[in-house]
This record gives sequence, C-alpha cells and structure tokens, in this order.
Amino acid sequence: YNGDLNTIEARLALKPSAFFTLEFTAERNSGKVMALPEVVEEEDATELVEREFTEELYGVRLQLNISPNLQLSSFTQYEQSRTLACSNSLRWTFDPLGDIFIVYNHNLERSDDNQWEFVSNESAVKIQYTWRF
Repeated sequence: YNGDLNTIEARLALKPSAFFTLEFTAERNSGKVMALPEVVEEEDATELVEREFTEELYGVRLQLNISPNLQLSSFTQYEQSRTLACSNSLRWTFDPLGDIFIVYNHNLERSDDNQWEFVSNESAVKIQYTWRF
C-alpha cells in the first residue's frame, strides 16, 4: 500500500425535531497511488505505474424516528463516475434487549446514453437479542 490521499469533507445536518433528521454530505478525495496501467497486456500485469485519481461523493441521509422503538432511515450517495447507491433500513426495537433490522440496498449506474440501470440490489433481515445472566 503506497500513495497519497487528500480528503475534504463537508456535512450539514438539519434536525428540526426529534422526529426528523436530514443530512447532506460532500467528500472529495484526490491523490496518487501505485496501480496497474489503464491498458495492460497479460505479460505486463506485474508492472505498476503511478496514477492520479479524484473522487467526488455527494450524499443525503434522511431519518424518521416514528416512535422511540421504530426508526426508518435512508442514505443515498452519488459518485462522480455516475454511480448512485441507496441504503434503506427499518429498525424496530421490540424489547429493550432486542432489535429487528430490515435493510434494502440497491446500486444504479448511468450508461453512456444517460439511462439508469440496476447493477445490484439486496435485502437482509437481522434479529439481534441480548441474553443477560
């Protein structure tokens, strides 16, 4: 692992009530890294060159606290390479020692003809419970 990384971050959070939170984020990463060349033949795959990169991320987070035991949150992030990712989760605290999480994530990419296409999506359910003795 070799290279340089410079990061600039900005974050603005609005919380008008205990029920609702809205947050905007921006991040710019730039630097240099040793990596494979853009176009590489199989026999040259061991030679590394110094490459510069820049990445810009923009995000929006929304959280709704429907009750002390029920929360809905969504985080959407856009990356300059035309990728849009969204993570949505529902958290229900059914007991002081137990939670259920339902999560849905999906990723989209913008093609060269400016059409959004699904790249991946997934759903997960997690049950967490603590036994104390």
